[in-house]
Amino acid sequence: MKKLIITVLGKSYEVLVEDMGEVTNEPSAYAEHIIPPSVPVAPVERNTAVTVSAPMCGTVIEITTSVGAEVGAGTPLLTLEAMKMQNVIPAPKDGKVREILVRKGDTVSTGAPMFIID
Repeated sequence: MKKLIITVLGKSYEVLVEDMGEVTNEPSAYAEHIIPPSVPVAPVERNTAVTVSAPMCGTVIEITTSVGAEVGAGTPLLTLEAMKMQNVIPAPKDGKVREILVRKGDTVSTGAPMFIID
């Protein structure tokens, strides 16, 4: 066994490789999936958007951010009133507010999507 480090799309992985003996020139079942080195590979774009959902049923009392705003993890997004208590709902991660899916006065159910943050 050999320990090697390979890099795929800029991320490094440590792998163990087993020596299988002599190499043959016979095509394998996976040969059609090999991309020749001369073919440029487009970068993979990952969707890192997060949907902020209502943690409980309640009424939206105040929205404290706007579409396009840069927010940090923990930044208050809105206040949700449930059982006569006001609960501040924070951003789960740093990012930009892409969509606000609720309005002041809306009643939301547990799990209802309220924001999308990129």
